[in-house]
Amino acid sequence: IRFRFKLDDKIQNEIIFEYQQSHLVERIALLTDLYVDGQNMNVEMSSADTTNSTVKSEKSFLPLKSINTLQQFHRFHYISADRLGPVEFVNEINDTPESIQVGIKGENVINMLAYNGDSIHIDENRCVKGINALLKTQAIAWLSYILDGANLDVKKGDSILSMLLNSQNNTNLYKPINVGFGYSYILPLIVTGLIAKVGDIIVIENPEAHLHPRAQHLLTEFFIKVAEAGIQVFIESHSDHILNAMRLCSVKSDFSLNNNDISIIYFDENYNHFPITFDECGRLSTWPSGFFDQQEIALTQLFNLTKD
Repeated sequence: IRFRFKLDDKIQNEIIFEYQQSHLVERIALLTDLYVDGQNMNVEMSSADTTNSTVKSEKSFLPLKSINTLQQFHRFHYISADRLGPVEFVNEINDTPESIQVGIKGENVINMLAYNGDSIHIDENRCVKGINALLKTQAIAWLSYILDGANLDVKKGDSILSMLLNSQNNTNLYKPINVGFGYSYILPLIVTGLIAKVGDIIVIENPEAHLHPRAQHLLTEFFIKVAEAGIQVFIESHSDHILNAMRLCSVKSDFSLNNNDISIIYFDENYNHFPITFDECGRLSTWPSGFFDQQEIALTQLFNLTKD
């Protein structure tokens, strides 16, 4: 697996990371090679054998500290499609907002809300208007906006944190398992969008999971607001509702992003990729076979079968 990055750094302009699958740890890859401007940075560690005065090569390592821009790679927020879903209790982890993220599966979102929900201030561009700018309050406000009502609370116990939810804007709270799964699935996405700093990158898989079409549309509006605040957002999706929401937001006057700020890339079953643009009216430049065309196919078949 190779990742190639072109950088603005005038000294180190291209970095390539090469990985191999780990057979010991699931979801973790092993960094095996690192190239900087074509030079392999693998360094052999050697030691002298005092018995016969030879030098033996022990192992190689990658001098990551020598990469000027490596700190930029810590500014990624990635949330998998395989999110935890409804969770009532988690182990308490008291960490600082500079080092903690919600986690690949959203496993840290309760800790984030418990310890930073009343201390992190969200910039105005990402706030629901008329509500204070604290992280927890804004997370509830966006949940309520996207899902037509929401409330939540996080309680601290003996090394345990618990969260309760509601699908209405009132004080009644319930176990997450007794509230629609959509709440638990998008809460990590909302918190990530709120805590990300200007210049950060957010990568999200399948944000549409467990959401009805209207909620998918409104969640896309949230990500548009996050992007407008100076954060780059990558969304991997199978939802035409998300696609159409982006097209609509690009022409609405209450959003500052336009069609030139949004890129669409379609990958077919053979991993061929097709860049797609759309104009100032939201019209797509091309519509490849297999790209969100099932609805048209089904409606055409229905018309042909019933036109007589």
